[in-house]
Amino acid sequence: MACEPFADFLQRFKADRQHGASELARQALVWLGQSVTELACLDAAARRALRDQVGQLTAARPSMSVVAHLLQRWQQQLDAVDDAAQLAAAATQLVALSRQAVDDCVTYARQLISPQQTLLTHSCSSTLMRLFSSLRGMDCHIVVCESRPLCEGVSVVRQLDDWDLATTLITDAQAGLYTAQADLVMVGADSLLSDGALVNKVGTRLLALAAQRDNCPLYVVAESFKQRPPAAGEPVLEQMAVSELGHDLPSSRLANTYFDITPADLISAWVDERGVHRRFSPML
Repeated sequence: MACEPFADFLQRFKADRQHGASELARQALVWLGQSVTELACLDAAARRALRDQVGQLTAARPSMSVVAHLLQRWQQQLDAVDDAAQLAAAATQLVALSRQAVDDCVTYARQLISPQQTLLTHSCSSTLMRLFSSLRGMDCHIVVCESRPLCEGVSVVRQLDDWDLATTLITDAQAGLYTAQADLVMVGADSLLSDGALVNKVGTRLLALAAQRDNCPLYVVAESFKQRPPAAGEPVLEQMAVSELGHDLPSSRLANTYFDITPADLISAWVDERGVHRRFSPML
């Protein structure tokens, strides 16, 4: 099957609101790996084009450090290997490494959840979806914020229903009511800053503030690939089309910032492929 044209993949990659950051990074690696197998030769011009594509993919999702991290690791191989087959294999290996890190995160996060507990979450994290899949058969209750404006929480609840997990879908504005009832809050991450602060779907910061007020622990489940190196500077919080808000108002009166930053002091622990950390433990 021929590789999807880069312009089409880039547009779809940039517009994707349903997949988490890790899944999007893996999709980019799969595309790059497939594209190099179709090259006639891996000459200097081809390498320049691939570097440019890595740059465009990284720039397309600036709030997602895992995209930059994994694609830059692949680009290092681009400068080191001699043929396309090796480069395609490097992409496959990074995808496997990412998936293994997620599986290890899930192993440690699952140990924090007990039967008959209520867990509150926000947005759609591919890492948390792996965790929720592992909870099938456990008597627990998962409360999901709808995550405006496109309400990806709805698709989360539909999937959890298919797995026979007890769920409740709530509006984002109800999160502060449910932190008083929940045993724990778990969220994924789009990026982790050098001090442990969390970049995630907008609404996470307010959820964390409510959880702290109600003494409800908040856990961030994210592999270390999502850590943003200090040299990267301040994160860019992506702005999406205001038309997504669905209001008949002038665009100058609307804002659609998709991510916010939750300070580290609102986070109870970070869960990565190495374990549960009550103090942030940077890898980079």
